[in-house]
Amino acid sequence: MRRMTLSDPPPTTPDAAALTSPRTASTAALVTFLAVFGIAAILVLAFAIANPPSAQTPGTTNTVKTTTVEGSPGPSTSPATVTIERTTETTVAQPGLLDRLVSTPVWVLLELSIALLAAFVAVGAVQRVLMGRYAFTIGPLTVPEITGESVETAGDRAIAGLKATLPASTALDVLGTSFCCG
Repeated sequence: MRRMTLSDPPPTTPDAAALTSPRTASTAALVTFLAVFGIAAILVLAFAIANPPSAQTPGTTNTVKTTTVEGSPGPSTSPATVTIERTTETTVAQPGLLDRLVSTPVWVLLELSIALLAAFVAVGAVQRVLMGRYAFTIGPLTVPEITGESVETAGDRAIAGLKATLPASTALDVLGTSFCCG
């Protein structure tokens, strides 16, 4: 059985295990890509717009003086009139090392590239399910192609294993079919 590599074009006719034709699977993959990447891009850009960088220079201090006059207002100052001054100082903290090295547009591009990678993975999953091709290899991990023959062989081996481990008097009813273990 010949393995399909990344450089091979998709087959023109659907396999027996495929849920749909290659053209429909490719269209569904494109729609999935546009949906996943579009939604992620909108969320990333909306977050960047909603949280703009501070316009104040780090290390600067804002001082706000509030003067409040309590008591009876009038031209003459009575002993009941009190003037209260409150001073509030706010210092902008220095940004962290990573924030100083990477500016806001770079963060947005990084988040968009992560969204692009997520969309690519989603497209691969959708297209493989619709095409009925589940085999893949990532480094040392290899998942072989699932075919009708391999499923039948695995089922036969499982039933044979059950027959060998169960006592002879036990009967199994699998999908309405009786299997006698003797």
